[in-house]
Amino acid sequence: MAQIALTRQGAVARLTIDHPERMNALTPEMLEDLEAALEEIEGDPALRVVILTGAGERAFASGGDISRFSDTQGSPERIREGSVRRERVFHRLGTFPKPVVAMIRGYCMGGGLALALQADLRFAAEGSTFGIPAARLGIVYGVGGVERLMQLVGPSRAKDILFSARRFDAAEAHRIGLVDRLLPPEELEAGVSAYCDQLAENAPISVEASKVMVAQALLPKAARDTALIEALHRRSAESADLVEGRTAFMEKRRPVFRGA
Repeated sequence: MAQIALTRQGAVARLTIDHPERMNALTPEMLEDLEAALEEIEGDPALRVVILTGAGERAFASGGDISRFSDTQGSPERIREGSVRRERVFHRLGTFPKPVVAMIRGYCMGGGLALALQADLRFAAEGSTFGIPAARLGIVYGVGGVERLMQLVGPSRAKDILFSARRFDAAEAHRIGLVDRLLPPEELEAGVSAYCDQLAENAPISVEASKVMVAQALLPKAARDTALIEALHRRSAESADLVEGRTAFMEKRRPVFRGA
């Protein structure tokens, strides 16, 4: 049975980590299923936004499934293979062209937090718990996850989280910039759904270009892809959505964007 469930509601896709009996702990197969689901979503122009969440109330994802550690640990070859797989899937999520919002309740630990870090935004329920226990397990955390953690909270706080392997609450996660919005548990679902519906109504060309522009802005000027940046501006200038946006504004009505 697939443990990454893909459902659709209008233009919003929902990816649910569906392994509640182990608090949504991640297995190698689940990462492969996640990658396949992302491919399916990217190929569907009707889907414009992705919600990433965990099944049940106890956890977003509690980390890697320790019962499966022998599959990816124990020898340099297995460690390397497991690391390559994780980095590939996390990179795929982090560079996904459509906006991804992680909806977090309960435990968001280790590999689960690494996964949530790759989303564009993180909305969390009050009372959620975060942490990276790698130092208590003898695991070396992946450089991609460390890079993203540093972008959000800075080098010193990233070191604190990694060195101490401590757990911290949602209020601290929000204060240090790891969580973007903190909501009461009973308001999380409605809050995330309303936000994602709002994103889905906006022009896909503009939203997806904004995601690329932020990624390019993080690079040194010499490393930026000027051809890509110019192509995005040109695509917008030549799009029917630009005409629709201007027309709707003049007619004082809500625009209907087609992504073309």
